[in-house]
Amino acid sequence: MYFLPNLEDPYFDPTQWEDILVHIQGHENEYLVFQTMDSSHSYRIMENFTSSLDESDTRLDLELALARPRPFHHFNALVRDSLMNEKWADFKFSAHMDWVKSQIDCYELVS
Repeated sequence: MYFLPNLEDPYFDPTQWEDILVHIQGHENEYLVFQTMDSSHSYRIMENFTSSLDESDTRLDLELALARPRPFHHFNALVRDSLMNEKWADFKFSAHMDWVKSQIDCYELVS
């Protein structure tokens, strides 16, 4: 398993990844490619987390953070400084696992 940043990124420096790129070259068909989650999907995960909370001041604060400009910044700042930090980490981990599983399903590897 290898992790590579987006090769199309203008800031991608192939010299830092040369060993991996040489190893993969000519064997691309032997690897599965997983796409990173786009920001709209990440935003929906934050919305789903917020919706999963009981009605409270924290939920209202998170809803307001998501409605503001720079919602990722404001949402993460609120969660980071609250007792919700661990609950959010677990929720986000589960959502990311679902994201990867859905991509595995596309490769028809899971029955």
